[in-house]
Amino acid sequence: MRGDKWKIYWRTEAGTTQAWNVEAWCLECFANNFTVPARDRGRHNSHTTREIGMSSSTQSFENHAKTVPVYHFLAFGLVAVPTLYFGYTAVTRFSVGGLMMVAFSVGMIIMGLFGRVFPLGVQDRVIRLEERLRMERILPDDLKGRIDEIPTTLLVGLRFAADGELTDLTRRVLDGSLSDRKSIKQAVKSWRPDEQRI
Repeated sequence: MRGDKWKIYWRTEAGTTQAWNVEAWCLECFANNFTVPARDRGRHNSHTTREIGMSSSTQSFENHAKTVPVYHFLAFGLVAVPTLYFGYTAVTRFSVGGLMMVAFSVGMIIMGLFGRVFPLGVQDRVIRLEERLRMERILPDDLKGRIDEIPTTLLVGLRFAADGELTDLTRRVLDGSLSDRKSIKQAVKSWRPDEQRI
């Protein structure tokens, strides 16, 4: 792929369409959504995230939570409101058919919740693998042997730490001074965005 030419299109806030000719230097840049690793920016500066027109908003602890309105509000409401109605009618005008509708609606809600939980579990396992590989590359020898002591939930928080502060935060996690995901995220000074999470 070295030297291949790509044209990237995107729609601006004004509604117009723009395009950039982008030269792809390596697969790593595409795997990172064109967010080029700091060590490679010298030779990859032709296609950073900001230059090709992707979102340039800065991710931080305050705004990193991801909300999908169609899922979190619309889809949930479309299931929850009928469920409440069916429950009301099953109580006020009991019938076997009404009871079956309540059971069906509750089952749909349970399926929807687990349909969210299961992919998050897979995502956490992927994050655990990515962070363990990153730690093997960055951490000093005295911490590498303790990587397996860090539970997945804390690795999920550590993924937002830039390489330069990963060692210090990892040491604090292993010492017990950072014991939950939220406190780890709040301790991060140089935020490392994760734009690919579900």
